[in-house]
Amino acid sequence: MAKANKEKPKAHYPLEEVRRLIDLDLVDIWPEPLRDAKKDFGWGPDMILEAIKQLEGKHLHKRDVSPKNGLLVMDFYKATVMNEHIYTHFYIEDIGDDQILVIQSFKQDEA
Repeated sequence: MAKANKEKPKAHYPLEEVRRLIDLDLVDIWPEPLRDAKKDFGWGPDMILEAIKQLEGKHLHKRDVSPKNGLLVMDFYKATVMNEHIYTHFYIEDIGDDQILVIQSFKQDEA
């Protein structure tokens, strides 16, 4: 029996754009990821952003829509960065003439 051809998921948001928004300080980190990063790694916002800047395309876990807003696409990543196993998901939101990176989750990857 032939194996199913499983395609690698493609990110909705280019990591170059994610890094650009971080460098411009156009970021909103929700309270839950701030709490989880502090609890799991002892990290504050700067370390969260540094870890996200180190993500690569191969770390993409999946792309999915928000269960609360079916029009909102989020990228989910699992990676080992800065000697930690992380799980994060985020999206980019249009705000007027600009955009902002919204980090909804950042915690230790339990897998």
